[in-house]
Amino acid sequence: MSYFHNLLEEEKPREKALQKGLISLNNAELIALILQKGSKKRDVLALSRDLLRNYGDLYGLSHAPLEALCEEEGMGISKSCALLAAFELAKRVQEETSSSSAFEKGKQLLGSLEEESLGVLIYDRKGKYLGGEVIARGSYHAVSFEASDILRAILRRKGQNYILIHSHPSGELSPSEQDLLATRTIYEAGECCGLLMLDHLIISKDDAFSFRKNNLLLSF
Repeated sequence: MSYFHNLLEEEKPREKALQKGLISLNNAELIALILQKGSKKRDVLALSRDLLRNYGDLYGLSHAPLEALCEEEGMGISKSCALLAAFELAKRVQEETSSSSAFEKGKQLLGSLEEESLGVLIYDRKGKYLGGEVIARGSYHAVSFEASDILRAILRRKGQNYILIHSHPSGELSPSEQDLLATRTIYEAGECCGLLMLDHLIISKDDAFSFRKNNLLLSF
């Protein structure tokens, strides 16, 4: 009989989830549900608690290298892949939600979309929104700015991640060659400062084009 079955009833994450819902489970218990079983030396809850302690917190664990997790006693390839897959799904849900939220934040930030404008939404490393800044306003067809203006705005708020917001008053959302070149320049300049571009949204009054969703950030 496994260690999981030897636990007291109130300590079993599965039974607790059934009785009180997943929201009642702490982080170690949620991880235990994903891993399902421990090892000969420690039960699944002890393994889950040790993983959180070893990597600092959920954020640290979610960024653990697959190879390192596989080497943890009681893990192996199957459990490590299952755990990182759960984190990846959570990340993708957050990205989909943040793109929708960023569109609304971007419209509020830039205000009137009668002129081409550029703004930046700033986040900390865990995804907390720190605020937004308008970087430049231009004409109906163009806007001029320096990458350093964007980076300074992010660093002023002690941000680490950011989303560019760029309006196209014409309603044409497809990025131009100049948009692609400027995005690459900003992306690479940010990397040199330890800053990560999460997305670049080109917005109109009713819709947005996401560089991330169209896999354009992957080519940088």
